[in-house]
Amino acid sequence: MRRALFVSIGLHLAQQLSGINGILYYSTSVFRLAGVNDADIATVAIGLVLVIVTFITVFVIELAGRRTLMLYGLGGMAVSFLLLTAMFCLQDGFYHNSSSHYVTAPGVLLVIFSLTTVALFAMGPGSIPWLMVSELFLQEARPIAVGIATIVNWFANFTVGLTFPYILKYLYPYGTSVFVVTCGALWVYLYRYLPETKGLSVEQVTARLRRSVGT
Repeated sequence: MRRALFVSIGLHLAQQLSGINGILYYSTSVFRLAGVNDADIATVAIGLVLVIVTFITVFVIELAGRRTLMLYGLGGMAVSFLLLTAMFCLQDGFYHNSSSHYVTAPGVLLVIFSLTTVALFAMGPGSIPWLMVSELFLQEARPIAVGIATIVNWFANFTVGLTFPYILKYLYPYGTSVFVVTCGALWVYLYRYLPETKGLSVEQVTARLRRSVGT
């Protein structure tokens, strides 16, 4: 149970510390800060991508597997945030050295990579943590495990929502690089400990976890 609980906590930390709420909560202000025109439209596009990719994931999760989607989604977000950081740097340099306010290539790519990040989140970290917690525990332990995972999830959500404006203010244009580190670190942890639960009963998953800790 201890191994399963640590994996569950890692999954929910990955969902929130991936930095997705930095994009969802502050997308309009981030795009405007970067000089992107029609920032409100970009924000609506982010919500649309989130809904569409989540819907698609419902149909592919049993084919690809939970572990696979989670790792590809989280690892892809690390790369996407790295590209976002590069675009912020280019856009920041452009607006500090030019009086033009027309659409720029870095500004367009900033929106594209933001949409990519949201799509990768919806593909894995957005939904899989909630599903997998229920697949890691037998019925007698499941309510407590889900409760603990939910507390961790919302605390991490609160932390990102509270700190991201300061990260953006004091580390701009390098603020999103923080999420490159958190996504990378959590990917390594989940790659090491996250089991695949596709096609397995809860009893089979529990047995695998027991063998992994030598009990």
